Amino acid sequence: MITTPGPADVFVFIDDNEKTIDDGVFVVGMTSWFDYPADRHNQGANLSFLDGHVEHKRWAAPKTVHFWSYGANPAVIGDEADHSWLFSHVPNK
Repeated sequence: MITTPGPADVFVFIDDNEKTIDDGVFVVGMTSWFDYPADRHNQGANLSFLDGHVEHKRWAAPKTVHFWSYGANPAVIGDEADHSWLFSHVPNK
């Protein structure tokens, strides 16, 4: 039923940053982070996708959380690109 993007481009699971784990849901908004991805695997995170494959995504910017609140805007250089990439893998925006 998910066609945009296709199943190979929709992430299902992601490593959540240890400082933003607060529930069982990872939320990424259209223009801001609500949860932050982990970067503890060589400045990247592992993601699984709807079609069953797994990818390691290396982030352009470290995901060090100094201060976090819901709806925090990307604050470091490169975060905008990382946010855009991740949001492009959310279905039916």
